[in-house]
Amino acid sequence: MELRRVFPASPFSAGTGLPGRELTPQEERTFARRRKAALAALVAVALAVPVAIGIIVVAANQPRAHQRTKLYNSGGVEEVVTWVGAERHGPFTEYFTNGQRRAEGSYLEGEKHGALTTWHWNGAIESTGELRNGVRVGRWERFWPNGSRRSVEEFTDGLASGHWQTWYASGALQSESMFSRDRGSFVERTFYENGALHTEVPYTDGRPDGLVRSYWQDGRPQTEGRMAGGERDGTWVSWDEAGAVIELAMWVEGEALAEEPALPGSRR
Repeated sequence: MELRRVFPASPFSAGTGLPGRELTPQEERTFARRRKAALAALVAVALAVPVAIGIIVVAANQPRAHQRTKLYNSGGVEEVVTWVGAERHGPFTEYFTNGQRRAEGSYLEGEKHGALTTWHWNGAIESTGELRNGVRVGRWERFWPNGSRRSVEEFTDGLASGHWQTWYASGALQSESMFSRDRGSFVERTFYENGALHTEVPYTDGRPDGLVRSYWQDGRPQTEGRMAGGERDGTWVSWDEAGAVIELAMWVEGEALAEEPALPGSRR
């Protein structure tokens, strides 16, 4: 008896040289779809490979961030700055010769940008604020080496704005003024450390305008005169601490016309 090896019918036997049945129309369509999908996937991979290689090459050619350290002649670190290519870009720290931090912030494409903190030689904070492309913006605070507040300042695009105040190291108010883009009217005042008023200067449209006065610490007048459009105008008088007139001058549009001698014994 002759033995024959019988292969089971298979939808994938067509074209293989193996015995089997013919594919049905439905199986032919399924096979065609699968073949088409496989071909599309192969094309996608072929197209993606050059793109991926290009991305890798571009990334490899991009300048990498690195830090550079500058030293004092004594050997101590003066600054550590992050560079990308030929520009300062990233965090930086500056130091005093005693090793204390002097400043800390960041660069953006060569300009100081973002939060900035500076310190005094003794390690106390000197100032805090924000920079935008090297220009001061927002609220800035400064401090004395003893830690007490020295000033509060506001900036808009690098220009003074808002309410400014300064203090003595003792904590006593030293001055207060107002800045605005519309240049409205306000009075700038300064004070002695004992709290007594020192000067009063009215402003209109950003310029001194009106009656200007200054005082001695005991409250007696020191000078008095008018400003018009930022220039002295009219009669200006000065007194010594005893109250005697020591100067009397007439001004017109910022120019002194004549200085009148003070009368002996004249008082305010």
